[in-house]
Amino acid sequence: MLRTSLRIVLLLVVSLFAIVTTATTVVMAQPQAVTRVEGKITDAVTGSPVECKLYIYDPAGKRIRTVSSNSTDGSYLTVLNEAGTYKFSLGGHNVHRKDYSVVVPKSAVFQEVKQDFTVREFKQGTQLYSGVAFDRGSATLNPSAQQALTALKTDLETNQQLQVVVRVSSDPGADLQMKTAAIRTYLADSLEWAKSMKVYEKKYKKTKKNQQKPEPPVAPVRPVVALSGISPQANERRAALQAFFTDVRNGELRIVYELVSPAAGSATVINEAAILAELTSKKKKATSPAPAPVLESNLTVVIGEVKRLFGN
Repeated sequence: MLRTSLRIVLLLVVSLFAIVTTATTVVMAQPQAVTRVEGKITDAVTGSPVECKLYIYDPAGKRIRTVSSNSTDGSYLTVLNEAGTYKFSLGGHNVHRKDYSVVVPKSAVFQEVKQDFTVREFKQGTQLYSGVAFDRGSATLNPSAQQALTALKTDLETNQQLQVVVRVSSDPGADLQMKTAAIRTYLADSLEWAKSMKVYEKKYKKTKKNQQKPEPPVAPVRPVVALSGISPQANERRAALQAFFTDVRNGELRIVYELVSPAAGSATVINEAAILAELTSKKKKATSPAPAPVLESNLTVVIGEVKRLFGN
C-alpha cells in the first residue's frame, strides 16, 4: 500500500515537472511580434511640424534604418521586430541633431508604440548669439562669450549641415578716434612745416651767384581718411573669432564672417577747424574727454543659408 502511494506521488511530480518544462519551452520559443512605432516630429519652439531624417539604431548599436517624417504634419512610421532599447537620431540639413531612446517591450502579439519628438529646426536668420563678446578696447573674447561660443561650437560639430553668419563690430567711435588722431598729427606737422618754410624762405631769399640752394622742407602728406565705421579693431576681433573656431570641421565653408559698423558712435565728420584752433591756441584749454558710449552688442551669430552641404 505504501509503495503504491509513493509510486503515485512520484508519478505526479514527474508529470508536473514535464508540464512546467513544456510550458516554459513554449513561452521561450514564442517569437517577438512586430511592433509599430509612430508619432510626430515638431519644432521645439514653434510647435510646427518638421520634415527631417530619423536614423534608427538597434539595441546592439547598429544603424538599421533611415526614415523621413512627413513635411505636412511631421508624422513618421517604422516597424521593429526586436525587443529592447533603440536609439532614434533626428538629423538632416535643416535641424539640430538630437538623440532619443525608444523602448520596445517584449511581446508575442502585435503592438503599437506612440512616440512624439521635438527638434529645433534651422531657420535662416535665426539668432543664435548676441552680446558684448569683447570688452572695450580689446580684441580678446571675454569669458562669458567664450562659454556661449563653446556651446555654439558644439552645435557646429554635432550638426555638420549647420551654417552660420558671424557679425563682429569695433567699439563705438573707434574708427572716428583713429582717423581724428591721424588728422591731428597731420595738422600739427603742417603747422611745423609752415614755420620751417618761413625760416627757409627768409634764409635763402637772396642767394649768391653759383650758390646751391638746399632742398626746402618736405611737406607732410595728408592721410587718406574714409570713415566707414569699421576700424582695424574689427579685423583683429574677426581674427580672434577665426582662431576660436579653427578646429570646427569644414569651418571655412560653414562660417561666414562679416564686419559691420558699431551700433553707436557712428559720427563721420572730423572737425579740422576745431583741431587747428586747439593747436594754435596760446592758452591750452583743459578739455575733459567725452564719456565713452555704452557698449552694445559687438558680436551676433545667426543661422546662414539652410541648404544641404554634405550627404547624410
